[in-house]
Amino acid sequence: MEHAVDGLQTIPEKEERKQKKKNLLLGSNHGRDIGLMLQDKLGTEYKVSSIFKPNAPLAKVIENIDMLGKDLTKQDHIDVVGGPGNNLDINYNHYSVGEDLNFISKRTGNTNVGFVNLFIRHN
Repeated sequence: MEHAVDGLQTIPEKEERKQKKKNLLLGSNHGRDIGLMLQDKLGTEYKVSSIFKPNAPLAKVIENIDMLGKDLTKQDHIDVVGGPGNNLDINYNHYSVGEDLNFISKRTGNTNVGFVNLFIRHN
């Protein structure tokens, strides 16, 4: 759309499209169908994408988090889903989550990251 300024010139007006916020779910088997439920709850304001790697430990789940999240902003979210056998607890089964959390934090400064720990499978 164009409009006149002082009756002399026309200046093109940008049409702003409201861009959807993005929510990326990363996980192993656990919570595979949660993306559909989350999309339903968040509505059309968000676009929810899910990537699940069957039987993968957390390190494998997050290995591409920098590439996957490079176009995300502070309006968007990455949610890392853990569950039985891939737990986000600090010392679960002699596993220290600290290295993985450090890996995530160094690669996701452009967006928000949340962690979901599921106690039962949802698939």
